[in-house]
Amino acid sequence: MIYRDAYIAEVTKRLPQTMREDVALELESTIADMTSDNPSQEELFDALRQLGDPVILASRYLERPLHLIGPALYPTFLSILKIVFPIALLVSGITALLGVLVSFSEEFSWGQAVIQGILQVVGSMLAAGIQSVFWVGLVFALIERYSSSRDSLPLSKWDPTQLKPLTTPKRQISRASVVGGFVWTAIWVGIYLNASNLLRLYWEDQSMPLLNEEALRFFLPAVIALAAIEVGFGIYKWVKSYWTVPMALWNLVFNLFWVIGTILFLTHPDLFSQEALLQFGQVLDQTEAETESMKNWAVWTLLITFIVIATLDTVEGFLKTRTSPRKKK
Repeated sequence: MIYRDAYIAEVTKRLPQTMREDVALELESTIADMTSDNPSQEELFDALRQLGDPVILASRYLERPLHLIGPALYPTFLSILKIVFPIALLVSGITALLGVLVSFSEEFSWGQAVIQGILQVVGSMLAAGIQSVFWVGLVFALIERYSSSRDSLPLSKWDPTQLKPLTTPKRQISRASVVGGFVWTAIWVGIYLNASNLLRLYWEDQSMPLLNEEALRFFLPAVIALAAIEVGFGIYKWVKSYWTVPMALWNLVFNLFWVIGTILFLTHPDLFSQEALLQFGQVLDQTEAETESMKNWAVWTLLITFIVIATLDTVEGFLKTRTSPRKKK
């Protein structure tokens, strides 16, 4: 009955959680009525052919047309958008608010400061919301257009042999891990975009940014590209739902980009503000050489941490591909 279970899984995974159990029971009963007590593979195939493409059958259960992205990916697109959109709004709003608070100047009245703060926070959230919808939609459009399995399109000549085998739990990609990835992306992008206000040196009643604005602008295109790839890869993992060797290889490439980008960013000669470093040394009563040594120690600590995390994530991806899915019968 592996083909029957795989067919039911292909239908129910495209339905809301509240519908899945009832639909699965209904399909089991329907298939049982269409076959004998111990059906042969050919008899089971005939029953599944009569039921038709699971993508189309799922859309019938939903009783509404599936447009925009495509009948196979549209429910997943909405599910991910419902997660990514509020995360982007929340993180962008919080980081913008923190930036407003740390950059508050007594030169402005409270009324002016509040109005300016609201405009900055709302503007940041609006930009983040638009960007999240755009990038998620773009990723799904690319998956729909270039997916080798063409999962997003109804199959004109559907056949039970096209069913995917059910995967073992060890190979499955948890939704929680994907959502955690989205949250992490939103956090580090939000911090980067507001780095001048969030990463500052404070002493007495003064402050100054630790990082040079010119260097941050220089790396901004790469940051946007890396974030888009990270979100896209997360969406692909959500859609695919289990680890494969090609996915583990893509994960390796992505982690290499992360590590290389981190090295180039942290070792950029103009990344840190020399004025901030000199002031830092004066506050701690250190020589310029001691301050430079402390900065280098912090940079290398961050680099090693990122390399270790990327290595562990890459190894974990390959290990999860070693557990084979159950074979078809």
